[in-house]
Amino acid sequence: MRSRLSRLLRVPVLSGVLLIVLAVIVFVNGWGVFNTDIKPEVYLAPQEMLPRYLSAWTFSPYLGSPNFNVGLVPVLAVTWLLRSLGLDPEMAFKVYHLILWGLAAWGANRLLRTLLPAAGRWAGLLAGVAYIANPYAVAAGGTLAIALPMALLPWLLIALTRSLREPASWAWPAAVGLVFFAMSGMNVGVVPVYQLLLVIPLALFVRSERGRTWREIATSLGKSALFVLAVSSYWLVPGAAATSTGSQIVEGSESLDGIAKVSSFVEVLRGLGLWSYYGSSDAGPWLPEYAIYFTSGVVILFTLLWPAAALASLRVAPVRLARLVAAMTGMVAVIMVGLYPGGYGASPFAAALRVVLETVGPLEAFRTTNKIGAGLALAFALVLGVAAVRVLPRLARRPGLGPLAGGLGLATVAALVAPAVTGNLYVSPAPSSRARPAARRRGCRSPRARRARLLGAGGEAGRPGRRRQAGAPAAGADPAALPVDPGAAG
Repeated sequence: MRSRLSRLLRVPVLSGVLLIVLAVIVFVNGWGVFNTDIKPEVYLAPQEMLPRYLSAWTFSPYLGSPNFNVGLVPVLAVTWLLRSLGLDPEMAFKVYHLILWGLAAWGANRLLRTLLPAAGRWAGLLAGVAYIANPYAVAAGGTLAIALPMALLPWLLIALTRSLREPASWAWPAAVGLVFFAMSGMNVGVVPVYQLLLVIPLALFVRSERGRTWREIATSLGKSALFVLAVSSYWLVPGAAATSTGSQIVEGSESLDGIAKVSSFVEVLRGLGLWSYYGSSDAGPWLPEYAIYFTSGVVILFTLLWPAAALASLRVAPVRLARLVAAMTGMVAVIMVGLYPGGYGASPFAAALRVVLETVGPLEAFRTTNKIGAGLALAFALVLGVAAVRVLPRLARRPGLGPLAGGLGLATVAALVAPAVTGNLYVSPAPSSRARPAARRRGCRSPRARRARLLGAGGEAGRPGRRRQAGAPAAGADPAALPVDPGAAG
């Protein structure tokens, strides 16, 4: 028995077991129903949509308009490949998400061991688990506009770290550009651009670690920026042409006051704080799948343990890594809080942010500051991975504390991903070609489906089941009407 347990606790074996668990969660949730996290046609007919999105002009609705979603092309290429392998829309969606979550965990593992070569395989494994097992990965990661950049963020930072450490290299800056290209420019690249802000603490980390001069840092970043701009030009130019179209959409959707209604530091550090999670109507919560994060006292308590444990872990982490994580956490949390409270904030940064968002037209797309949250999840994951391998062995040697710590850890993870383990991982069901007729009827007639249509989860031209992008308002829903107390949303 002991020999079997020792074999199971080997990192490669345990990694395989965890991957199987992830696959079960991904595939069992919403079984037999096609769920979507973006326009359904991205999975339904990618081969038809690909040439349309290569155009800077879209011919619908009405007489057409400039196309600000040209950046969706890399996504369509992947979904077209998955469909060409014989996968139906449901399986293409789930396989894509399994790949993304696997890439995210693997990337966090490799990033930690790149930043801290002394970190072992166990620390990397735990960092990978922490990066995808949290409320931000479940809730915000339910939209492809967040999930794709989040999965590739660790790989982007790995390439940037290598580039900063080797300022004479051109290969690593090119790798930065390729990873940024893979993040796509959907929604005019708001999320990838936000994530580029993490370059600031990373550059300071490498400068302290390797003693690089500011000139070397600037040279390395300049090379990377050159490649990023080059690979982004295909969507930057059409996106600039579609500025007026985007402004009209923004003006008719969320307001700065509404977005900042619930983005307190407590909610942001829990990995939440996006206004659409908290709203409700006579039909119930706008997103009932995520209501457990706000209505269950036990889940709320455990989700508070996640940031508390991460911040406490700074005490046992190596000094340079602790400083990097602290800088990342502070910067990202302040940005995510944004204009809370009251839409005007309580700091000079908030005042400056409101002025910029109100006066610089193209920057209106960046008003949902919650979209940078993957940086917070990644910072917590890095320090939790290091701290866990230092603290847990000590606890295991004390009688009775080992099983208690293990049970508490499993309970915490289950609470952090509560929607995923209760069958509520996906929020936008649509009729699937694989679903049984009875399942289709249940999906179309269920209260959840009716709420989705009522609240505007449908896509363009009334197509049902389109997943709202992170931060995008439901039709007819006023974010400024949200309750001041997030708990009232339940």
